[in-house]
Amino acid sequence: MKKTVRHLRTLIATANAAVMLCSQFFTVTTVKAGSTYSAGQIVTNNFTFTARYALNLPNGRYAAAGSPVYLQDFAGSIVFFEWFAAWCPYCQAAVPQVQTGIEQWYASRGGNPTGIPVIVVEVNQESGAGFVTATDAYFSSHGVTSVVNDFAALNSVNFVKPLFTPGGGQPLFVCISGVTNSPNTPAWQVMINSLNYGQTMFTSTLATFRTTIDAVQRPASPPSLSVPRRIGNDFTFFTTTQSNHTYIVQCSTNMTSWQTLYSFNGLGTTVNIRHTNAPAGGALYRVSSQ
Repeated sequence: MKKTVRHLRTLIATANAAVMLCSQFFTVTTVKAGSTYSAGQIVTNNFTFTARYALNLPNGRYAAAGSPVYLQDFAGSIVFFEWFAAWCPYCQAAVPQVQTGIEQWYASRGGNPTGIPVIVVEVNQESGAGFVTATDAYFSSHGVTSVVNDFAALNSVNFVKPLFTPGGGQPLFVCISGVTNSPNTPAWQVMINSLNYGQTMFTSTLATFRTTIDAVQRPASPPSLSVPRRIGNDFTFFTTTQSNHTYIVQCSTNMTSWQTLYSFNGLGTTVNIRHTNAPAGGALYRVSSQ
């Protein structure tokens, strides 16, 4: 009977091996009505643009030209918005530099250093009917198709830009993380809010932006555990880890109270866990990542 109970507990340990607990604590602020979002704050409204051209969005949704594009369509990505006006020489200078310094930079590298995709979206703020042809011609000349309008109809006001700057001026760069459960950046946090009116050379500015984007860490994948094996008085098993995440190994005999055995930083390798002097009647194990 004792062997049967021990075997059953080992099976339960295997079934409950990879329990992922992503407990995150952030100090964040939100925006009051009438004020603007600054870097470090959380965007609390799912603001809306209008697709200027047809778009395949990161969340898998297709947006036909003229249809709404929501902030949350960029869930799972880091999205970089650039407000543009066709008559603005600073915007005209910015677009190709953002293409090479942000869009192509991350596309060629498979995202930021932890593999999070970085999406660049040009935001056309000029709603004047007299600038439709010039706007389309400029984007076409640079092969830019990921474009949204920050207005509902021609000759109307901007809806989203006032959320990030109280006055005029452009280009405006806003970068927001749509990554859930990142260990260091909460979802929908404004990472960059930068008005660059009067600037035509953006090399150093974009390098600073990349440092911010590169720092965002992807969520930890649930750790997997091998079947625990009894070796004398010990139990031993293997667990997978990822870099830049902390792992906590716990043991229980009743699935109610849990004892912490080890806490360590993952290195992206498989780690051998050995519980010395394990309970004679068997044990349950779980590994959480933060």
